[in-house]
This record gives sequence, structure tokens and C-alpha cells, in this order.
Amino acid sequence: MLSKKNRGKNVMEGIVSPPDVALVSRLAWIVSLQNETPDVEGPQALRAVVHHMATYLRGMRIHCAGVDHGGPHLTVLGEPTVPDELPMRGEDNHKPLDEKLALIRTVLGRDLKAFLHPRPLAVPTTAEVTVRCTLRAEGRTDLHRELIADDVREGLRFRLLEDLAQAQGLLRECARVGCGKLLVRHYRQEFCSATCRNRANVRKYYERTKAEKARVTGKQLGAAKSYTRTQLAGTKKTTRRITRK
Repeated sequence: MLSKKNRGKNVMEGIVSPPDVALVSRLAWIVSLQNETPDVEGPQALRAVVHHMATYLRGMRIHCAGVDHGGPHLTVLGEPTVPDELPMRGEDNHKPLDEKLALIRTVLGRDLKAFLHPRPLAVPTTAEVTVRCTLRAEGRTDLHRELIADDVREGLRFRLLEDLAQAQGLLRECARVGCGKLLVRHYRQEFCSATCRNRANVRKYYERTKAEKARVTGKQLGAAKSYTRTQLAGTKKTTRRITRK
């Protein structure tokens, strides 16, 4: 027979470990980015947006193909040389910041939708980055690896797919019909806000009340029709008796 201590240990081994706090934090940032348009009014708000993206990329370098800074080069978001830049390919790199953010939200939203609503035989969601290895021999041999993306969107998509592979049901859409906002689940959370929860409950109450009224009305109509048929049958029967006399 197991002791209380061992029984408690075996029970705890069967419980799924809580999700990584860093993973939950990253998913929460992605959700906030998708649900609300970031405020970029003013330099401080702009630096905050770039800082959050740099944190999410976790040191990934972005390839800058423009000539604004002396030709093609690699950068990490938030570097002092280009602190407010979101490098993109082609003509998209010359668009204003609000349009760049709209493009980022579009591609991330497409990947999130494919994850939440998988379709059979759909094209797999992919994101491509380059892995660069550098062998350093300064006193000892050291192999340094770094990830390089051609576009800030591709880098964000790559990190997003890494997180979605570990999401394990943490990410879902709000259960209220017509909302569509994303949320990171906390225990049995189904709605993105208390407002959506209240509206869903009111809607459910209205539909339930409406169904009950329809059921009662149907019973009353059925009873009335049955009573009418009985009366008509009695009248016909009486008429036949009088005719026979």
C-alpha cells in the first residue's frame, strides 16, 4: 500500500504541467496585435511597438535590401542605428508605418485562421528563414548560429509557427457569435471579455425563452384544433341522428 506521500506524488505525475509563462506572454502579445490596431501616434508609442516586435523575434536578424543606410545589411529591430524601422521587401519597405502594421496583421491573421480552422487537403503553412553558422576560434572553437529573415513579416511568421506548435489549445476565438476576437485561454475561458460573456448569456436566455413560448403556443394551438375536431364530430353525429328520425 502506498503512503500518502507517494500517492500524492503519483497523482501529481498524471497532471499536465502548466504552460510556459513566456509562451503565454508571447501569445498574449500576438492576440493583442490582432484584436486591436497598435497606437503609433508619437515616437514613444512607435518605439514601444518596435520593441515588442524585437522581443518577439528573439534576436532574429532582418535583411535590409534598401539603400537608405548604405546598401544591403542585416539588422535587429530596435538597434540604435535604425530604431524605428520595420524592414520589408520591395515597395512595401517604403510604405508608412501604419500600412506596414496592417500588412503584418494581415499575414499573421491568415496564419492564425489556418491554425484555428484547419481544412483538409489545405496547403501547409510555412515560413522560411536562413540559418547562418559562424565558426569562431578565439581560444576555443565556438559555432555560432543565428536566424536571418528576408522580411520582418517572414520573421514574425516563423516565430508564430514555433509558438503555435506548442499552443496545445491555449489559443481560440471568442465563443460569442459575431465577435471573432482571439484570446489566450485561462482555465475554461470561452469569451474575450465580460461584455461578450454577458451578451452571449442574454442571447442564450432570449433564444431559450423564445423556444419555450413557441412550445407553449404550439400546445395551445394543438389543444384548440383537437377541441374543434371533437365539436365538429359531435355536430355531424347529432345531425345524422335527426335525419334518421
